[in-house]
Amino acid sequence: MGTIKERDLSFVFSLLNEHWTRIRSLYMYIDCDVSKSNCPWHRLGQPNQYLEFFDVYFRGCPPQSLSAPRFLLFSDRAPSLLKFHHHNLHFTLQAAWLCHIRLLKMEDLTAPFTASELIEAFTRMPLLEVLDVYIPESPLENNPNLLPYPNLPRLTEFRLSGALSACLTILEHITPAPGCAVFMTSRNYEVYGNIPGIELANMRRILFQCAEYHFDNYCTTEILVELREMLSFSRVGHSMQYKTRFPHYVPIEFDLSIICSPGVPPPFIPVFLDSLPLHKFANIATLTLDVPTVRGFQPSNPIFIQFLLSFNAVEVLKTSPKTLKFLSEVPKDTPLFFPLLRTIKIVDMANIQRRYNELHIMPFLILREAAGIPIEVFDLTKWVCPGMGNFGYLEDMTGLKVVWRVWLDKNGEKSEVREYVCGSGMPQRLAL
Repeated sequence: MGTIKERDLSFVFSLLNEHWTRIRSLYMYIDCDVSKSNCPWHRLGQPNQYLEFFDVYFRGCPPQSLSAPRFLLFSDRAPSLLKFHHHNLHFTLQAAWLCHIRLLKMEDLTAPFTASELIEAFTRMPLLEVLDVYIPESPLENNPNLLPYPNLPRLTEFRLSGALSACLTILEHITPAPGCAVFMTSRNYEVYGNIPGIELANMRRILFQCAEYHFDNYCTTEILVELREMLSFSRVGHSMQYKTRFPHYVPIEFDLSIICSPGVPPPFIPVFLDSLPLHKFANIATLTLDVPTVRGFQPSNPIFIQFLLSFNAVEVLKTSPKTLKFLSEVPKDTPLFFPLLRTIKIVDMANIQRRYNELHIMPFLILREAAGIPIEVFDLTKWVCPGMGNFGYLEDMTGLKVVWRVWLDKNGEKSEVREYVCGSGMPQRLAL
């Protein structure tokens, strides 16, 4: 039904009163105050054998009848329920209908569950495919070593947010399906530097296990690593996000994104990089790398250099001009990294003024040429010209093949890939 205003309540009431037992999918955002309204919200506490999808969110406090200690959602009888979005309604993790849930989202909880309670409950949800939970800043009630290790063989999307220690504990205990996408966001640490060293060590260990689990199940040939700052309009605390995307339909790919609010100290970046199983990278042929914008993180960082040196088989680098500039600033005494690299694909040109392209791109190309392994292909085909700028400065890189894409019609429906070999005497062709 979508967003419900006060003027819509009479329709909602009649619908619930007359048709509750026939409803198969219920989505409502109650955008008005119903905290003192009792009838007929009690219908949500009655059985529904057909209900498959449930997502009801009250903008303010839920009606008093739904908050009473005796209230039992669906009277614990919803045998067809597959997808459940929980916001601020009272329910229990012992509910019988949770055993056949496929999608469970628990956000903005007014009475949130602890990590221990959630881990115990997941042992009773073997059919979960999508899991999205918020865990507040709360101590574990049990010794993490005494908690069960739920096996969720169908879980393909796993999102965690909240307290860092609680997120890591859940991440460590759950075994998802190979290829599961993992998204973890930790927010509102007052001072990241106050996190104990042992917790940083746990972070590295648990994230390492998570990543290694993927590589143990797939012969991965493509990896994405993204380190960047996101714009933040909040002055309260910080946020950091760890994202690994293991698409079950493309098992050759592994993605790691570390997205930090401005102000997160640089030591956190090496912790994340150190969580990657570098010894598993022997077959990585394509690397997507974006590492130019985290303030305080330097190309001389020894863990970053170790990361670069682990890619001995990379032939294709998908990147941005800023990242190429960053790579060109790695200390000169660093052993040659990416020894098989022959193709650069520019996949991100955001926030770059065209006149600065040369300053960002040329230093890396010159370094490769000086090392005796010049780049052979410079690929700009992600965008369709015109408007990309003048790349005529590449003319000096004799033998470099530049490829780009142009429109063939005014409607933008057909395009064509064109190429130019630098040193051919017609640099004007690179005015794209």
